[in-house]
Amino acid sequence: MNTVLARELLCRKVASSLAAVRRSSVPSLACSVDTLASSFGGSLACRPSEGGRRQRGTARLRASSVLLPVAAVAAFAAAPPAESSASRQETAGALLQKGAVDAAPAVHLAKTITDAYKFDDADRVVVGTGNRSQVFTARHISTGQLVAVKQMSRRRSSQGQWEEEVRMMRAAQGHRNCIRLLDSMEDEAGDSFYIVMELAQGGELFRRLQSHGRFTEGEAARIMAEILQAVEHLHSQGVVHFDIKPENIILRHGDSMIPEVMLADFGSAFSKNHVTGSRDYTAAYSAPEVLLRSCAIDEKADIWSMGVLMYVLLSGRHPFDTHLHQDDEEVERRIVGKEPDYNAHAMRHVGPVAKDLLRRMMSKDRRQRPSAKEALSHAWFSAVAPLASDVECVAHC
Repeated sequence: MNTVLARELLCRKVASSLAAVRRSSVPSLACSVDTLASSFGGSLACRPSEGGRRQRGTARLRASSVLLPVAAVAAFAAAPPAESSASRQETAGALLQKGAVDAAPAVHLAKTITDAYKFDDADRVVVGTGNRSQVFTARHISTGQLVAVKQMSRRRSSQGQWEEEVRMMRAAQGHRNCIRLLDSMEDEAGDSFYIVMELAQGGELFRRLQSHGRFTEGEAARIMAEILQAVEHLHSQGVVHFDIKPENIILRHGDSMIPEVMLADFGSAFSKNHVTGSRDYTAAYSAPEVLLRSCAIDEKADIWSMGVLMYVLLSGRHPFDTHLHQDDEEVERRIVGKEPDYNAHAMRHVGPVAKDLLRRMMSKDRRQRPSAKEALSHAWFSAVAPLASDVECVAHC
């Protein structure tokens, strides 16, 4: 059999298997299988699933990054129609055991989170809370590894929100300064969705600011460089974080005077090319265009948030004195209508080069803000050497 004929037969087999999958209970696999088919020279078109949102009750193989080899597609398509969640889990589990499914992080096949993790009184410590979720520690049963688990209540979070957050975290993977996704699952026997992440021992940057006060320019430059690199990575993947603030930056270790930081909490993140629905945001760190809803939101909103973060790191205070104004409407009015005070008493230790970068990042005109890559090239990062001798936290004045 010549090569051309073999290729044609293979493409026909892929097309047949794909058609079967599209008729099955896992329509979200269609695009992934098309991607696989294209690597064999096929011409199958990738069609978005109808409605644009996955429905509850589909098989656990709905994670967008899962790719099935041809044999696995055929095996799954040939399986009898699944009548229950349990039987669907059995089918998916069998494919995994046979090595048919790619080992990339996927929606977990365990029926409940307690099948894979334990969080008794000795292991469970609440490390964060939000409007719709709680983050606590747990231990992987097989490996003994301590992890962080984000629990999202079904009463406050939809399946679509959970899946979107997992997708955004997948896009962030591969960068040291982005929190690492380990697992994700839904507990159909209970009322929650779960996202399992690496556990950072150092806690939130916000807590470090509370306990130690402002940072020197040297340490602030180190922190800013690491988060800007993470943001640059996100933006290169087409993702806007949309909620950069000290509470969402965590320290990898708790005993280091030079904190290595990671960007976390992708609950508000979205793809630049696909924005649907409303997004949660923190007014005190939001750009004017976000508050005014004056234009399409893009990665420049993250740059504004980074500017606010830098001001807080250097001064120990918010550039718009939000601690004096608890009312969100007043906070928004100040952000939209006023300029930060770069000559405030709390900024007296900050040099002119740092203030130049601050002015650029917090420009009211989003078009004047630098990209993350451009910000990293600013003279401040080379003028201020983030050395160990310059990293002690300075007492808040």
